[in-house]
Amino acid sequence: MSRELIVLRHCKSDWDNAIRQDEQRPLSQRGVNNATTLGLWMSNQSLSADLVLCSTAVRARQTLELVNEGLEISAKNIQFDKALYLASLPTLLQCLSEVDQSFHSVMVVGHNPGLDYLVEHVSTTKPPLTSNGKLMTTGCLARFECPDDWQNLKHMGNLLSITRPSDISGPD
Repeated sequence: MSRELIVLRHCKSDWDNAIRQDEQRPLSQRGVNNATTLGLWMSNQSLSADLVLCSTAVRARQTLELVNEGLEISAKNIQFDKALYLASLPTLLQCLSEVDQSFHSVMVVGHNPGLDYLVEHVSTTKPPLTSNGKLMTTGCLARFECPDDWQNLKHMGNLLSITRPSDISGPD
């Protein structure tokens, strides 16, 4: 049985200079709007996950919270992991390799550049970039059909789609 991997980069964050720690930066108003729209869109597309692995950063948590308003994933199926904050590709792969085989769809909510590397690592094809050469822009969601093993993902994922906020809500 195939598995689905959903990779979601947090939505646009607020760069207020009063916030001294990067991990504490919240979403901007645009980020809030995009996350809410993305959650409704995912619900309308019947996209969800059996398990969510999420960074502990405020902006990632807020993105998940707003997206989940449309999805209603149970809190018991959401894991917050400090290791996912600005995680490298090896860390992301390690987290995925530890996922119980009973989960058939997993969503990872995190940050770049790690998510760019993860999408490129998993995909059997070159993922499409934006017109300015970016892959996982803020609020970007990549979906893969993967083999029946969370431990073997290198170039094993069939890229089903890449969706950016501008694809569903128009340019900001």
